[in-house]
Amino acid sequence: MKIVITIQGGNDLTAKLDSRFGRCEAFMVVDSDKKEVIEVVPNQEKNAAHGAGVGAAAKVAELGADAVISGRFGPKAASGLKAEKITMYNAPDGKSVEDILDMLEKGEIEEQTMREYR
Repeated sequence: MKIVITIQGGNDLTAKLDSRFGRCEAFMVVDSDKKEVIEVVPNQEKNAAHGAGVGAAAKVAELGADAVISGRFGPKAASGLKAEKITMYNAPDGKSVEDILDMLEKGEIEEQTMREYR
């Protein structure tokens, strides 16, 4: 599965999660089946005055992600991701990408649903 994980920086599986979806430092695109990094893309929206989450959601869709993992998603970003049929997962802050992929494989990361915004 092609997954985008929000990261603080770095270019390998030791990179740490950035819990701020719209204002993360970068997006790491990984193949979760092979546990390989496909690419790292800087988040051009991180300093946007408004709409950082919406812009980040559009970028994740453009990257062709099946799922995205971050610490939290704002309601507008979540709506955009849901519209693109991209599954959202919440991961604990401070974990490495490698740890997060292991947790996902074991079912230890919860899927975020839109009902959290109602």
